[in-house]
This record gives sequence, C-alpha cells and structure tokens, in this order.
Amino acid sequence: MRQWVRSAGVGTALALTLLSSRPAAAADAAPEDVAYRWILVPWRGLRGAEGTTRTKEEALAIAQAAQAEATKPGADVAAVAAARSEGLAKGGFVDFVRFTTDETFAQAVRALPVGGVSPPFETALGWNVAQRLPRDEAIAMLASVTGAFLGARFPYAGTLDAMNDRTKEQALSDAKAAVGFLRNGARFEDLPATLRAVPYSKRGWLAKTLRKGTALPDYRAIEDAVFSLPLGGVSDPIESPLGWVVVRRGPWFHAHVKHLLVAHLQATNIAPTVRRSKTQARQRAEEALARLKVDPGAWGKLVAETSDDASTVRTGGDRGVVEPGDLGTDLETVLAGMKPGTIAGPIDTRLGYEILYRVD
Repeated sequence: MRQWVRSAGVGTALALTLLSSRPAAAADAAPEDVAYRWILVPWRGLRGAEGTTRTKEEALAIAQAAQAEATKPGADVAAVAAARSEGLAKGGFVDFVRFTTDETFAQAVRALPVGGVSPPFETALGWNVAQRLPRDEAIAMLASVTGAFLGARFPYAGTLDAMNDRTKEQALSDAKAAVGFLRNGARFEDLPATLRAVPYSKRGWLAKTLRKGTALPDYRAIEDAVFSLPLGGVSDPIESPLGWVVVRRGPWFHAHVKHLLVAHLQATNIAPTVRRSKTQARQRAEEALARLKVDPGAWGKLVAETSDDASTVRTGGDRGVVEPGDLGTDLETVLAGMKPGTIAGPIDTRLGYEILYRVD
C-alpha cells in the first residue's frame, strides 16, 4: 500500500534562522493529508494472503464483525484493528492517503469524517474497513514505530546485484572500512570509490523509511539495526541477501514544507537565464531572509520575486507534505530540527541556496 522511497537532492546546511511569527495564513493552506487506520481481511489466493484458507464470503463476515465492533459507542478501534486485521495490514496499519496506490481505498477514506469508520469495501487485497484519523494523532503514532535511514550495500559474488569479482570476505572488509569513515562524519556519497559502496536505494543516496515489525525475515536484521541505533548512529556491517549493509539512522518527520530557491552557475539543473555567481546567490538569499525577519507575511511575494524554482513559484514555493527521502539528507537534517511555523536558511544545496518554511 505504501511506497517508501522517493527522490531527493543533496547539499550542506550552513545556517538556521527561526522566525517567531508565521507567514500569512492565506498562504498556509495544507495539501490533502488524510490519515487512516486500516483493517484488512484477505481470503485465499490474494497477494499477501499466503496461508489463508477462508473464502471471500467468510472474509466478508469477519470484516462486517470488525466494523460492527469498531462502531459501537466508546469502541477502541485500535484494539479491534489489532485483533482483526491480517495480511499486509496485520495488527492494524496507520498511514496517509498520499502514499496509497489504490484509488478505491483512497476515495473510501476521503469520504469519511474524522473518526469515522467505513463499511467493508473490496480491493485487490481483500475486504477493507478503514477509520479516518486526525492528522496529528496519526503522526504521533507513527513517530514511535517508524524509522528513517541511509544505507550502503556491499554486494559480492552470489548476492542480489552481485559483484562477481568481490568475495564475501572482501566485501566485509570494504564495509568495515566504510563504517570507519561514516563514524568519523563522512557522508555516504563521499565514501572512497575503491570501497564500491552501492546506495541501498536503487534511486541513489536517498533516505528510506520503514515500519517496525514489517521487514521480511531475510531483512529483519536491517530493521533491528535501524531501531537500535541512536539518531546519527552508524551500524556495524549487516549480512543480507543484498550483501553486507551499513546504515545510519536519521530523523523521521511528516511535515508540510515550502521553499525558496536561489540558483547560481555552479548549481545543477539551472535555467538558462541564471547568470549569478554562487556568492551573488548567497547574498540574494540572505537579503530575502532579512526581509522575512521584518515581514514574515511577505513569503509569497518573495517567492514570486526571488525563487528560481519555476515549478513551485505559482504555489508560493509549496513542496507539499514531505517525509525522509523527499528533500535530501542535508535539507532534511535542518527540517527535522525546525518547529512548525519557522523558516530556516540559507542552506547550500546542489540546486543553489534554499530557504525552508515548515508550515506544520
């Protein structure tokens, strides 16, 4: 149901400035951010229902019973979900509709009032009963069971995506060397090329998130390592079907974010009209930040006048709701330390200098 990996950029955070008041409320309209609790009752033959012997009709009866229990006055819906939900949502599952790939499911949740419980409805995974949750309640629940991490793989002959010219012992030696660099403050992307570290994500050096208790058995050691580490901690090499794996735990967040980008000639993906130097870009970003200190309500106007991100200028720099992996490690490190209603920057990234506004 959830896609855990999304794209990101990289950069180096240089400064953090917080504003005591928020930009104009009119610019703060949050994108749809609907949370839900999920009860799933599959029947035999469906994906994720291995070992299930019940028929579709028997599954419907269980889903109807779960819905009846969940809608009783004073019902503990979390307890009903923990007892009734199975398959891919075993024990009950909390998440946000924005990560849902099944539009039937998404529409059913959107149609509910906050706190409301749906009647059973069918999807490719089975019979579903959903409860719409308050956003803040869902975030609080997820914070205790969700981990974020960056990881590197060290494959060898015989592993998935094998490096046939490297033995298991050689890969372990390379992984141990990487641990030394990382624990001394190196970034994953700056590891020596001779170590042949491969991003854990196939999309590059991106943060990933995982839910406690959901890893497949062959990858349970990685999950255990992530949740045992302190923030910023780096694991010892972990054996897996992907080869040896090294992870660094990062902060998890779920936040609505806007940004202002000032590009320069040394940045990537710049528009042909950008002609300023990096020094000039930093000065322009600092001037924008100084104006925001005086008038936080000028955010939308400043984005329109100053930002070089053409894709978000018309929406006041809105990046939507983000989680780890959406913005890049350095931006996310800054964002995780921001409170709702604050602005931070300028932050040096591969795209230029960025100013972040954490809406909520």
